[in-house]
Amino acid sequence: GINDADLLTSLGDLSPLMVELIDVSGAPHISRLKLGDSASTYRNLSLNSVTLGNNKLLRHLDMRNCPNLTMSPDVSGCTNIEEIYCDGTSIAGIKLPSGGILKTLHLPGTVVNLQVINQPQLTDFTIPSVNQITTLRLENAGALSNIAMDILNAMPSNSRVRVLGINYEAEDDSALKTFLTK
Repeated sequence: GINDADLLTSLGDLSPLMVELIDVSGAPHISRLKLGDSASTYRNLSLNSVTLGNNKLLRHLDMRNCPNLTMSPDVSGCTNIEEIYCDGTSIAGIKLPSGGILKTLHLPGTVVNLQVINQPQLTDFTIPSVNQITTLRLENAGALSNIAMDILNAMPSNSRVRVLGINYEAEDDSALKTFLTK
């Protein structure tokens, strides 16, 4: 944990340290937090807890290839976040700010809860599979609006859905009934 570090602006690259838990809620001036790495040879089996707090200056969060991270990160207090990399983790969701300047969001196929609200600048979204998603909320979600129908079609029946700002045209009454029933 980083406490009483209100003047600290950088922690550098923490990925080689294979940290187990990190709490930077007491370091509100951190702009980059690199806990993982994209290299195919990198795996941090230790990371299991990330606490960010209300870090309004955090722009870049990298937790890639930390497969034992299952705790869904709460990034909602990081209102200026631009890039989030969670590829290779086992998180079930991520709590994003309700509005902001998010441009990049990379998620693992373990995500069951995807909620993106008022993030119109989101252009780089990746997820290896959307088949696990059972809760979907998209409102003014940038590039996600373009693939919303793909996600909806892959979701299991009786999932929770709230999607605004997409255009859907059914081929016929039967296709519309099938979609609405799902």
